[in-house]
Amino acid sequence: MNKQIVILTVLGLLMLAGCKNNDDDITAKTEISAEIVEETSVSATEEAAKTVTKEADTEEQKAEEPKETEKSADTEETQEAEAVNAEKSEEVADAEKPRETVDEEAITFQFPNEAVKGFVEQTVVLSENTMMEAYEWVKESQVLRVRVQYKEQPEDNYLHKEDYFFFFANGEIVETLYVDYPSKDFENMDKPRYVAEACDFGAHMEDVTFDGREDLIISLGYGGSATFACAYIATEDGFKYNQSFEEIPSYEVDVQEQVIRGSNTHNAVSYSEYEYRYENESFVLKTERNFEYSEATEQHELAEEIKY
Repeated sequence: MNKQIVILTVLGLLMLAGCKNNDDDITAKTEISAEIVEETSVSATEEAAKTVTKEADTEEQKAEEPKETEKSADTEETQEAEAVNAEKSEEVADAEKPRETVDEEAITFQFPNEAVKGFVEQTVVLSENTMMEAYEWVKESQVLRVRVQYKEQPEDNYLHKEDYFFFFANGEIVETLYVDYPSKDFENMDKPRYVAEACDFGAHMEDVTFDGREDLIISLGYGGSATFACAYIATEDGFKYNQSFEEIPSYEVDVQEQVIRGSNTHNAVSYSEYEYRYENESFVLKTERNFEYSEATEQHELAEEIKY
């Protein structure tokens, strides 16, 4: 009996000791777990804080990016505005620049020397309604042309009014020629130097009499489908006006045959060709050929030839 009591007592003590050890282990484990939890919590908090900070930095960076874009856009707009303003400034500057006028062109002409300049300026007479149009060389260093125009273009007339031609030899003026033009008047086409339509008053030197001397030819414009010109023939006594040249339509010089050829289209199916010779100080019509369109050959055929 006593023996059993002793055994039970010992077993109870052992169980108490085991429970205590278990409690200590549980306590220790609990403390370790708490520490782990605490450390984990701290780590999680720190990570969360880092994540929040990182996200905040990212958001701040994103918030700054549009500002840079806006700044770039503003810069581009500013540059475009500056470019537009610069272009406008150039346009304004160009608009404010003085434009060259006919007078300025005439004044800036380079004369061979002061003596020639003085002679030309004294010879050219301007009235109240005329002004200097331009100086130009018809033939370099040999024929100087001074163009004079109206200040205001008259009704039924060209702005160009008259010309002065100065002929040079050895650098000196040896002859002066004045040329004027009548108004466009279809009832008086027989006037000397009658001006037709679309006239540019072009002038050039060309030998139309086949004597080796160049004559002065001036355009008088269009009359129908042909062009006409006036001629000042070079003679031993100077240049002489020859009105007969104005009868030649669309003249061409045939040096080989020594004739002046002319042509004129009458309508869609007929035209004429002419031959003139310079005889006794006049251009004389020698041959006229009239052509008609043939439906059979589908070409223009010679219908008539007239000898004068």
